[in-house]
Amino acid sequence: MHNQLKEERMFRGKLARILMVVVVLVLALSVVQCGPKPKEAKPVVLNANLGGEPPTLDPALATDTTSVECDKQLFLGLTAFDPETAEVIPELAKEWSVSGDGLTWTFKMRDDVKWVNYNPETKEVKEVGPVTAHDVVYGVKRTIDPELASDYAYVLYIIKGAMAVNTGEETDLDTIG
Repeated sequence: MHNQLKEERMFRGKLARILMVVVVLVLALSVVQCGPKPKEAKPVVLNANLGGEPPTLDPALATDTTSVECDKQLFLGLTAFDPETAEVIPELAKEWSVSGDGLTWTFKMRDDVKWVNYNPETKEVKEVGPVTAHDVVYGVKRTIDPELASDYAYVLYIIKGAMAVNTGEETDLDTIG
């Protein structure tokens, strides 16, 4: 019985860590506002009772459920969880690989996800350019930067150099990774 409880706690701990990594990747991608260019279709309207205004729409600073729920609708992560199987599935990344020692992860980005600007007065959506790996790197560095003071920066400590930069031991953001 004791071993079963211990294994269950270990499984929950692993699942919690995986979920935190996915949440942080979404937070780290604060610069990624994505969506395909609409084709003369009727706009989709999402009505949701949030219980109040979100304090922030910045994924790197969101700590409350209202902000996090909004960010989940607005931003993509490198990966996501399949809602039915809980398996990790592609999102911004179309595929990925892991080095033999497990220390280097390589993500290949989709090329069909675009930055967009939306003008609420004219309802015009304008594509600005593709979301790139540089945008993801920017989001990670921004989240780690101690000047931003992201409450969830610690989740990115799995990235080489992230903890040293976030805690001030290192000041060069380019040492991350």
